[in-house]
Amino acid sequence: MSVLALLAIASVNSEIFASELRSDRGPVPLQDFARIDSFSAACLSPDGKFIALRVPVDGAMGLAVIDLASQKILSKISAGRGRSILNYVWSGSSRLVAELADSVGSVDYPVPTGELIGIDADGKNPTYLFGPRGSAQIGWHLSKAEDTSGVATIVRSLPNDPPHILIAVRMWNNATRIVFRLNVSDGELDQRLDAPASGPLTFLADRNGFVRFATGERGVGQISSYRRSPDKPDWLRLADSDHPDAQIIPIAISADARSVYLSDDEAGDGSCLERQDLDTAERIKLSCEPGVDLERTVFEFGDEGGPIAAVFSAGKPKIDWLTSTNSSRTMLEDLQSAFPGQLALPVSTALHGDLVLIEVSSDRNPGDYYLLDTKTHKASYLTSRYDWIDPIQMPERIPIEFNARDGQRLHGFLTVPQGRDTRQQALVVMPHGGPFDVRDTWYWNADAAALASRGYSTLQVNFRGSGGFGRKFLMAGRLGWDHTMIDDITDATHWAITQKYADAHRVCIFGTSYGGYAALMSAVREPDLYRCTITFAGVYDLPRWKTDSDVGGRQSGLDYITQFIGADTKSLRKASPLTYIDRLKAAVMIIHGEQDERVPFNQAEYLRDALDERNYPYTWLTRQEEGHGFMLPKNRLAVYEQLIQFLDHNIGPATQSESSAADAAGAAAQPASDGQAAH
Repeated sequence: MSVLALLAIASVNSEIFASELRSDRGPVPLQDFARIDSFSAACLSPDGKFIALRVPVDGAMGLAVIDLASQKILSKISAGRGRSILNYVWSGSSRLVAELADSVGSVDYPVPTGELIGIDADGKNPTYLFGPRGSAQIGWHLSKAEDTSGVATIVRSLPNDPPHILIAVRMWNNATRIVFRLNVSDGELDQRLDAPASGPLTFLADRNGFVRFATGERGVGQISSYRRSPDKPDWLRLADSDHPDAQIIPIAISADARSVYLSDDEAGDGSCLERQDLDTAERIKLSCEPGVDLERTVFEFGDEGGPIAAVFSAGKPKIDWLTSTNSSRTMLEDLQSAFPGQLALPVSTALHGDLVLIEVSSDRNPGDYYLLDTKTHKASYLTSRYDWIDPIQMPERIPIEFNARDGQRLHGFLTVPQGRDTRQQALVVMPHGGPFDVRDTWYWNADAAALASRGYSTLQVNFRGSGGFGRKFLMAGRLGWDHTMIDDITDATHWAITQKYADAHRVCIFGTSYGGYAALMSAVREPDLYRCTITFAGVYDLPRWKTDSDVGGRQSGLDYITQFIGADTKSLRKASPLTYIDRLKAAVMIIHGEQDERVPFNQAEYLRDALDERNYPYTWLTRQEEGHGFMLPKNRLAVYEQLIQFLDHNIGPATQSESSAADAAGAAAQPASDGQAAH
């Protein structure tokens, strides 16, 4: 066994021992699940001296920079109240460039504004580099580059040219994409390159800054990729597949620039990792998992080496090792052996591969970070994403799979309270949001863990339309918000009851965003299946949502609604839960942020009014200062507290298993707290 593995095991054993000493503390406080002061997107500086992290700053997501030598925070960087840093790169070892976004709540991804800022690692020399609004609009007193009438995204940093990065700009006037080289000190643009096609595109460039590939949609679910080279600088179509809807996406360029690594979902049954020779166009499959998409590719440490592993995740992630002789693979395999039951994968590498940031995570561990020195083969513990969460107190997430009513294989996760039998439990079904190209995963989930800590099993299913299972599976959910997806959720619930994981008389459903829609639609479609429904930021009246939301306020959003939900008012009304509200029997809890733009607050008011007209009881929890999902810990805690009170009242210990699910029609809702009136 290697020195690396021995050191890692010693670290893990000490952590487990410490956890065991703390495991008698009793139930985990709900506020521990409500906290959001964690971090994400950790990235080493090219010289390995600093780590940058996305962290909450001023009520939104900003950046923190940690000096590894002193283990102290060097700076905290805010984009202003209500503005988040969405994405960032190191440009050289001492300056960062970040994309800005408007924060609309905790559920949806922040809305990109197309603006770029630059700032030194120590927080000095902030510069508004690109964007139409100017530095005054974000509350900064900065030097200011020339405003540009377009929306920018970062393509990549340039290791051989650290004063610059590459950006892609969508011009306001004609929606074309242009790639520029951007000076990270003053915002000057040069080396313009026009895209090969109109519409949304992503670009892949080599380390010298030569843009070699572009990929974009040519229609719904149809992807085209283009290539160019220094000796043939005009755009050419990357070799097409015999399948017209194949999604062939370049993900990395080989060190010699003679090959490209591709994610290829050719037949629609899941994407594979392939290598394509750019001279002969020959493609070779490197790794595949039938029915599952390539989740990520792990490359050897250092200057853009080749792939050493592919990761696929139908349930618990599976690592497919690709080579047996590479030293990077050997070190990662040692780490993986040292953390049984978890995944140990690189998230960031210093320029020459001497230092690698490793994340170790699992269904019980939200994420620990280690710094791997590849010269000494030593891994040192740095920090944890949620250092207040004790993994030994967290529940296991059990991967499940079953056949839907039409034979389609579905995957999901069952989370069971620790120390409980898995049989005949009170169950909360939790459909995910999105819903398209979003999925539930095996990794630690705060909502499932919180409910399990209070005695409730949870069931999550990746219904059709979810990402991760191939293009055909995703497109099978198209125009199926109200039936295909709901049927899959219903089939998952019946499966859990049939397998005796759930007490048939103690089942509720809880979801956020589309999950909130699904929670109410499931309750009206299957009125005798669920004793209660909890809907958070859900859509209930689709025609009015189309008119009022930020989705319906832009052409791309209108196209999405037409192509994926419903083409006209009649079909949208047919797919609206409010249309069937008279069928409702379950107890109802409604949660919504009053500043929500993605699903405006009036959706909650429409549901409340419909229930009031019928003298139907419900629990009402809203917050004036919140958007699409709750960001403030005190409000997130209020949701958990009232949600668990509501569940206790309807399917908790006081609920007798002999009671009929039909009794839910007469069940009084648990009174709301914090001054909110129950009706």
